[in-house]
Amino acid sequence: MNNMILRSSVKILTPLIFFFSVIVMLKGHNEPGGGFIGGLLGALGWVVYRLGTGNTKLPVNMLYVMGIGLSICFFSGLYSVFMGVPFLTGFWGPGIYIPSLGDVKLSTVTTFDIGVYIVVLGAAIRMLSSFMAE
Repeated sequence: MNNMILRSSVKILTPLIFFFSVIVMLKGHNEPGGGFIGGLLGALGWVVYRLGTGNTKLPVNMLYVMGIGLSICFFSGLYSVFMGVPFLTGFWGPGIYIPSLGDVKLSTVTTFDIGVYIVVLGAAIRMLSSFMAE
């Protein structure tokens, strides 16, 4: 696409969309949002970048990205088995204060959401890149 306005705005919009997708992912286990919708927003950021720059090449194979995300989900659930409780039981640690998010509690739930975010991001980008190639 050869649109000067889109090419100029993609430099501002893409980082903002990715930043917003991470915020939605981190706030999601206590409020509406989470890894799934955050991953979809991240894929939207990739679509805006691709439309604005015309770059069609993916930097990595998205199957590997999805595998990493699925492994993160699995190991966040496996932690509870090592602690002697059922699979995917949540454990919470101390909170970390992040200025734009407030107090973010470290937990296996957050780790699971990060894994879901990565899986959905990889799957959506892979699917959208095949649609956009045609």
